[in-house]
Amino acid sequence: MAEANLAALGLDGAATVADATTLPLGGFGVALVDPARRDGRGRVFDADAWVPSWDFVTGLLTGRPAVAKLAPGLPTTSSPRASRPSGSATAAR
Repeated sequence: MAEANLAALGLDGAATVADATTLPLGGFGVALVDPARRDGRGRVFDADAWVPSWDFVTGLLTGRPAVAKLAPGLPTTSSPRASRPSGSATAAR
């Protein structure tokens, strides 16, 4: 989807789908993280049990433009630089 959006908008750039916990992240201008919030039993409500971990997500959001797709009930106080775009769930950027 990111590649299609770049092309549709005529923007330079590349999208990489990978396990961010295994990559050196210094070379990326923007980060998008969508942690797994389900396991074999269903929804996971403990942010520390998400994959990647909540510590990793909050670290990723610090020091670069970044977006995290998070659970709707997560308080904005839980995330660094959190904001709520109008009409949508909580997002950090």
